[in-house]
Amino acid sequence: MAATPFCPTTAARPSISSLCGTANSGKQKSLATAPIPDQEAIVRHVDALRTLQAEVHQARRLITDWYLHSLGIATVPTVLREPFRLDANQFVAAVSKARGRQKPSLSAAAIARIREEYGNTVEPTARRLGEALQHERAISDLVNAAYGLTSDEIALMWRTAPPRMPLGPKEELRRLGFDA
Repeated sequence: MAATPFCPTTAARPSISSLCGTANSGKQKSLATAPIPDQEAIVRHVDALRTLQAEVHQARRLITDWYLHSLGIATVPTVLREPFRLDANQFVAAVSKARGRQKPSLSAAAIARIREEYGNTVEPTARRLGEALQHERAISDLVNAAYGLTSDEIALMWRTAPPRMPLGPKEELRRLGFDA
């Protein structure tokens, strides 16, 4: 049975002709023959990504509020806007630096609170971002399979990918067993 096209934003299942519309009638033939990945799997991954995105957005808001209200950091530096790649020591150092030289040094208790917040907010969010990466990769793999791409074609695609891809080309090449 052929897969039905779908709209990932609404999870509606429009027909090919409604996807094309009258304004795009010249493209109707190419859309009609475009391979459609496993719809149920794509919807499952997209739904998971939506949930993860909302959770990460909430974590960013909470941590930004914490910087301001608990630590007095009014202007959040870039490294602390995206602290999810930092380890606990790097996080403490970045928070200490962001507080500025005018404020007293952090006490042992303050450092312990920063490490606790790292464990409560930053670390779990970093894990969730890792899960999001797995969903992105699964979607990429489903699309590649739908197009019937060979491993050499996939490698070529990643070697020539533009710099702002959601997935890192070098990491994807390594994951697929190619030298970056």
